[in-house]
Amino acid sequence: MNTLNSRKIVVGVAVTALVIVLHVLTGGGLGFLWPLVAVCTGAAAGFVTPPKQEKAIEAPTSGAGQLISSLEGVRYNLKQSKVPGPVQKAWDSFDDSAVWVLDNWHRLDDAPHQQALVRDMIEEHSKELVNSYLDVTDLKNRVAVEEMSESLGILGREMGEIRDAIAQNSVRNLRNHSMALKLEYGGTLPSIESKEV
Repeated sequence: MNTLNSRKIVVGVAVTALVIVLHVLTGGGLGFLWPLVAVCTGAAAGFVTPPKQEKAIEAPTSGAGQLISSLEGVRYNLKQSKVPGPVQKAWDSFDDSAVWVLDNWHRLDDAPHQQALVRDMIEEHSKELVNSYLDVTDLKNRVAVEEMSESLGILGREMGEIRDAIAQNSVRNLRNHSMALKLEYGGTLPSIESKEV
């Protein structure tokens, strides 16, 4: 912080100047101790002035497009390695749900926690999991295949639950809208003939 341009100093000097102007305008109305009053008032004003707040830098968040790119990168790495069937099947299940969720990303705008969860599953967990699996010397090792399939199954199940929640919320919104129409128009959808012009 530059001490000559400090916010506290500027406020203190400005208040001191205002007290001096007030003393002059009132014809010495602050008495013979006016210099002490001016300095003390300016110092007090500078002391109680809060420091300038620095803007917090927010961590960049990935949007649906960036997440799709991340997913495509992981998908490409798996395809290049020609992984065993159970691993590919578990990946496809996770991948299908993730693509569906990303296609409906706008529906999670009111649920930033869910967006963060999806972001973590795609950018961190699936990437790290696939990279760890691809580092195994024998991709067909029974234990490695079981561990990978199980881990991808967990990710797929969680992503599937988010997909189902989005779908249920959409159906709930449609049901609410339909109910409002039925209540407004007596249980039937309005026809052109029934509207008054």
